[in-house]
Amino acid sequence: MAITYAGDFNGIRDTAYQMVSLGNQIGDRVYASENFAKKHMADWSDDAKDQYEIVKVQWNNAITKMKDILNEQAAPALHTIVDNMEYTEVQNQKAWQ
Repeated sequence: MAITYAGDFNGIRDTAYQMVSLGNQIGDRVYASENFAKKHMADWSDDAKDQYEIVKVQWNNAITKMKDILNEQAAPALHTIVDNMEYTEVQNQKAWQ
């Protein structure tokens, strides 16, 4: 039995663009959350403020890492995959002509 597949190149490229967009949206939402927290910090205990700052550093590092993975690794990898698939399709078509 022959195995067949169909690649949706535009769908894959769209996914790559969405990954970058989502990474940016996450950063924007965290920034908005930080601004909201800052408005209410006056009501917090010193211990709560200290804990917030500790955790804030951790989540900022995690967000930066996630955005780097999405923007600098995953999205470019998807573009490379599509480029290679399109090239292979063209070469295979030429082989049958």
